[in-house]
Amino acid sequence: MKPHVRFAILLGTGIAGVTAVLGLFFATNPIGVSRWVASGALERMELEKMTVETDRGLQIYYRGGSSPRVLVLLHGLDQRAATWVNATPTLMTRYSLVILDLAGHGESAPQRGIFSAEDLMAGVSAVLDAAAPDVPVTLLGHGLGGRMALRYALNHPERVEHIVLINGGVDDAPTVDLVPRDRRGTEELFRAISPEGTSLPAGFVLDDLRQKLEQGAIPRFLDAADTAGPLAHLALDQLTTPVDILWGADDGLYPLDTARRLAAALPRARLRELHGCGHLPHQQCTGPFLEALFEQLSQEPPAGVGPIDNAGG
Repeated sequence: MKPHVRFAILLGTGIAGVTAVLGLFFATNPIGVSRWVASGALERMELEKMTVETDRGLQIYYRGGSSPRVLVLLHGLDQRAATWVNATPTLMTRYSLVILDLAGHGESAPQRGIFSAEDLMAGVSAVLDAAAPDVPVTLLGHGLGGRMALRYALNHPERVEHIVLINGGVDDAPTVDLVPRDRRGTEELFRAISPEGTSLPAGFVLDDLRQKLEQGAIPRFLDAADTAGPLAHLALDQLTTPVDILWGADDGLYPLDTARRLAAALPRARLRELHGCGHLPHQQCTGPFLEALFEQLSQEPPAGVGPIDNAGG
């Protein structure tokens, strides 16, 4: 057999072997693979990966952009900085970004054991002290990150010029279990967070999702003695910061009525419904989400409880 033929066979066999291994890895760890891909995409953007120390260890955040306007992105429970990867390139054309891995999430400490609401808030404070010490910021928070944005603004009103809540900011109980016990529960959770008409993924993906949720941040947070802590019983009627609320109208985890009650409880709030979007508008319908976000931020801040504005998705 000629050397070049032997080489071609070996090369083909090697590629086939690698492909088989990668296929097996994806089949057994699809959620992990998708997180790895998203994190890698974020790492390749024009962002600096930074660290700041807290009592619980290093907190990770990303910083980029040259605008004097600073937008701070706070992800939801069991998410990470890479949850914003679809929206980041467009956001960075208009704002300087600070994107956090919240405490106990992603690469931020603590990596094991319980973490509390106090730990989450301490991490946010440390990052903002390091990344934006002298300029008022806009806080954009999804889910639990929205609740943290409200808490931070109540504590430091002089440091926050605007809040944007994305399907979050509430302390209502979700409609389904966030840590399902079986595949049926995982299907219910997937349907609850997804836009109407979304097909269920394959069973092996659902099973891996359930495993990741069981091993992830949610149980570690819920096991903390002060799970709610500083995030409970917020004096929302005392908040002076203007708030825009963008809500995926197909969200079954926290339905639209939740957003309406939240808007009514805030002195300076404006609600915009995003039709065709579920619990994660910044991932599920990034284009309509960004269009609505920029439109809201280009207007005068809400001076009082405003009318519900509808946006197609």
